[in-house]
Amino acid sequence: FVYSKLKKYDNAIAVYEEMLSFEKEKPEIYMYLAETYRYKKDYSKSEEILRNALSRFINNDDLNFNLAIILEKTNRYDEMVQYLKKAIEINPNHADALNYLGYSYADKGINLDEARSLINRALELKPDNGYILDSLGWVFFKLGQYDEALKTLLKAAETAKISPDPVIFEHIGDVYNSKGIKDKAKEYWEKAIE
Repeated sequence: FVYSKLKKYDNAIAVYEEMLSFEKEKPEIYMYLAETYRYKKDYSKSEEILRNALSRFINNDDLNFNLAIILEKTNRYDEMVQYLKKAIEINPNHADALNYLGYSYADKGINLDEARSLINRALELKPDNGYILDSLGWVFFKLGQYDEALKTLLKAAETAKISPDPVIFEHIGDVYNSKGIKDKAKEYWEKAIE
């Protein structure tokens, strides 16, 4: 874990693989190994590890969720949705899966009522999470509710200011642009670039 945080991915991989040589019954080890490959952008290896782990631990919500992330990164939307739904079926309180599915719908502009419901459930579980607030703001934006979107996205930016996410700033810029406030849109898009 420390090697991963230090971006010494090959060292982390070596340790996780050594652990798996004698401890095969802990799904989190597979997940951490797959996550490390994801950090290296080796999505095929990450997917291979997750599918192998799921063959042993089919009802593990986090393994299903992490496979969904890989499927999204490799542009397999329908399969991603399937694994997110499986993670939520296993654990209806998986806030990250609820948010990821809701945001995915919102980003495509589909199932917006369901997206809002999923994200609201995630917010009940993690009320001060800037990423989830961003997702809710994006749903409001897609629904054309720009004032509500702006209020929610500004709160998301405030909540996430310790580690600001450029996507939140981009979304705020998009809302200002849709409201015809070009100077504020430009200001937030520049923050996103920065």
